[in-house]
Amino acid sequence: MNNLQRLELETKGIQLQQDELTVYLQENDLQPFVEYDAQSATNKKNIYRAALSVLESIANNPTGMKSYKMDDMTVSDFHENLMIDICSDCSSGWQLSPLVKALLRFRMILH
Repeated sequence: MNNLQRLELETKGIQLQQDELTVYLQENDLQPFVEYDAQSATNKKNIYRAALSVLESIANNPTGMKSYKMDDMTVSDFHENLMIDICSDCSSGWQLSPLVKALLRFRMILH
């Protein structure tokens, strides 16, 4: 299995062109067609960083998401509420959602 295949495995269900995935890999110091080394902590960490970059790119573009409406809330409403969750002062009674907390923890592990 090469690095490109490993990234595709990590981002299963997200449809991107091979050249786009290649850019994410190269930005994280990986070559797409080099054999994936599962024993290398650095290689694994860089794959996770590339996958996180893919997810961040998708999350930063809420207009590209399908327009779901549930209980009078759209994707853009969700994005705005998520940003409020992230930016709000927790001491004023706001609590970060479990998803946001998990994403922040994951980012701290990688950086």
